[in-house]
Amino acid sequence: MSVVIQALFLPLLRTENRNDGQKGLFERQTWSSRDVVIAIVLCNALTVVAYLLILEFKSSRLFFEEYRYLAPLLLTFIIALICTLRCQRGVIDLGFRTRGEITVVAALLGVGSLLFIVASLILLSPNEPSKWGVPGKYLYYAQYGFAGIIVAPLAEEGIFRGILYSVYRKKYGVRWAIVITSIMFAAAHPGTIAIPQFVVGIICGIVYERTESLIRSASFHGIVNATAFAAMVASSQVSIPGMLRVG
Repeated sequence: MSVVIQALFLPLLRTENRNDGQKGLFERQTWSSRDVVIAIVLCNALTVVAYLLILEFKSSRLFFEEYRYLAPLLLTFIIALICTLRCQRGVIDLGFRTRGEITVVAALLGVGSLLFIVASLILLSPNEPSKWGVPGKYLYYAQYGFAGIIVAPLAEEGIFRGILYSVYRKKYGVRWAIVITSIMFAAAHPGTIAIPQFVVGIICGIVYERTESLIRSASFHGIVNATAFAAMVASSQVSIPGMLRVG
């Protein structure tokens, strides 16, 4: 269903651009309709591939079935980086203000990814001690916290705000671009309540428009996810798709 909803908005890309971006970041961005199609197609295709791979290797400790949602997020972020090769100024035109911001983000992703892999190697079960005597549930929290608070916001903002918003903004203006990308953003979260996701998309779009900063929209996105994650941890109901109850 999510693929269908996203696909419904692709024909809107046939409309000619009505403006050149009109200010700062949006005027510099050179994303095209083809980039939107590539991003959507690859994201959904690699999501399917990742899911099939994880089912194939689920007996491996690096490919717990419970982690099936994380691989698509990592792949989405990779797609965002690959797509930036089509942009004259590269990654910075996703909405990074300086190359220093890119360095910090890369460092966070690098360290976090290493933590995730190490935790995956030593974690036997969320309800059993690890080899190092650390309760499995804390490693579980660390893994999913990293994915939901850092990787997901950066990956999703890079796609929906960094690329898609720019293209729809030039064709339909600020308001409709925010609405369209927010609907597509909500559709990319099957299994969750659509309205809260739509509202988060709206606010992220407004933040991105006003600040012209991917870091700030991703930060807001991360705060929302962190709040939801903290609430779930507090209630011992970490209901991330596929995740076991830990308490």
